[in-house]
Amino acid sequence: EGSSEGQLNYPWGVACDNMGFIYVCDKENHRIQVFQSNGTFVRMFGEFGNRTGQFENPHYIAVSPDNKVYVSDSSNHRVQVFSMYGDFLFSFGTCGVLRGQMKFPRGIAVDNQGFVVVADSGNNRIQIFRADGRFYSMFGSWGSENGFFKGLEGLAILANGNIVVSDRENHRIQIF
Repeated sequence: EGSSEGQLNYPWGVACDNMGFIYVCDKENHRIQVFQSNGTFVRMFGEFGNRTGQFENPHYIAVSPDNKVYVSDSSNHRVQVFSMYGDFLFSFGTCGVLRGQMKFPRGIAVDNQGFVVVADSGNNRIQIFRADGRFYSMFGSWGSENGFFKGLEGLAILANGNIVVSDRENHRIQIF
């Protein structure tokens, strides 16, 4: 535990790129750390704040097939996108309930076509965006029935394209 290079304070989401690098959401240090597959520290990027390239409680992370790094910047209610070297590319999402807006995004994944799937936890729904951050579709709402959620957390995409969602307060996973 700590804030020096390679030290973590509440590590949360983790993802790997196709070159074997490991990306970790260092949540309480409000940054991303990158390690080699043997655990050797490589780099870190980000700091506390709400400006470009800054984070407030980054929770989950995903790496696209073309090695873009997508981070759910939860308390800033957005997704930020970086190069594999930590260079800021763009962000999408603002706080709200409309299409493309989000509240406390959590789980994030990128499918093999580049679509970005986000667990919009505060709105109890899944949102899907194009690789450039443009809204594509969404589904779900608050509730306990199938297709409804209470407290979304992590998600993953199966090889067949189905989305697996951790529905925390309903004590289940759902597959779409």
